[in-house]
Amino acid sequence: MNWYKKAEQWYQFAPTITLYHGTTEDNLRSILREGFKPFNPDKDIEEILQEYGFSKNIVPKWIWKHEKDYREKSPYVFFTTSKKQAKLYSQKNYGEFQNSIVDNLIRWKKDSRIEIKKKDYQPIIITIDIPWEMIESSQNKNQFKQLYQEVINIKERILTLLEKGETIEDYLSSMQFEFWSKNPIPKEYITKWEYA
Repeated sequence: MNWYKKAEQWYQFAPTITLYHGTTEDNLRSILREGFKPFNPDKDIEEILQEYGFSKNIVPKWIWKHEKDYREKSPYVFFTTSKKQAKLYSQKNYGEFQNSIVDNLIRWKKDSRIEIKKKDYQPIIITIDIPWEMIESSQNKNQFKQLYQEVINIKERILTLLEKGETIEDYLSSMQFEFWSKNPIPKEYITKWEYA
């Protein structure tokens, strides 16, 4: 079978694609228990504030308002084909959403006697194998069609991968395509997690 047929069969018939999610240790337990859920801004903001001893009704609105507005417009769960990219996301420690709120809390209390120290959580990479049909039915469909074409169109790179004993997934990891979903991703798709 020639390289083209191998690549064509891979993208047409592989039941799943491997994707990565960068997060931190504090989120791991709920992800392993419930899977990946899109943001629920009100609930998530309240949990972050409670972790630092505050609640929404006693802090100024500017501490959480921007993140709430942004996440209501963009409540997605994000994944990437690149393990390196997931590692970078995980090492942002807390993620942008939490970081912004905690940074605002620190700024708010800077001139008072209350010192707020940002909690330090270990970075984690979670690997999932997601069915292609979930991607085909998602808002990422065109991006992943482009990914298919990349695999098909690069004869030399595919041949080099095969000669080195690497896999198509190694190539995908170098591509840094992202997948995002407004729908929950079940925990059953998680294949492993590891410290970044």
